[in-house]
Amino acid sequence: MNEFFSEMGEGVRDQVTGYRGIIGARIQYLTGCNQYLVRQRKLKKDGKPEDGEWFDENKLERTGGKTFILKPMKTNISGGPSLDGYPEKK
Repeated sequence: MNEFFSEMGEGVRDQVTGYRGIIGARIQYLTGCNQYLVRQRKLKKDGKPEDGEWFDENKLERTGGKTFILKPMKTNISGGPSLDGYPEKK
């Protein structure tokens, strides 16, 4: 399997369209193609985030170091969101 060329939260630019943003997700297909969801930091006029766009790895170039870092989210044993703060099921 191919390694990912870029880290989550890293700034990138699509060389064809000039679309810029940070990597918000990445996917690897069985065929060996890696794709990245590039999210813009700006908000739409209604205050909601812009939708991201998916790009093939070979079209992207890095624009700088890691530009956005999130703390890891707590997960439960199955990998889903943590149930901390939710009432216990009876």
